[in-house]
Parts: sequence; C-alpha cells; structure tokens
Amino acid sequence: MESVDNKIYSEIKKCGRGLIFSSSDFTKFGEPKSILKTLERMANSERIIRVSRGV
Repeated sequence: MESVDNKIYSEIKKCGRGLIFSSSDFTKFGEPKSILKTLERMANSERIIRVSRGV
C-alpha cells in the first residue's frame, strides 16, 4: 500500500512545475492533519516550495 506522502507527491508531480495548490486539494488522500503534516515535511525537505501558509 502506498503511503500518503507518496500519493500526494505523485499527484503533485503529475501536474508539473509552477502549479499552486493547497492542502484541500489532497483531501482524498487522508485526514486534514495528516495532509498538512505531509506537506510540511515536503516543504522542509525542499521537495516542494511553500509560497505562503496554507498555499
């Protein structure tokens, strides 16, 4: 089974560079807190760039 991290990152990679998204775009992958934490980890590891809190 694929992790929430991998599911979200795969979804982001499909969209290509330059797309802006929020945590609500990934609600199908899990609970809001889990999604927020996943995006936070991705931003901290520089896999994604946080433009603003929640975006």
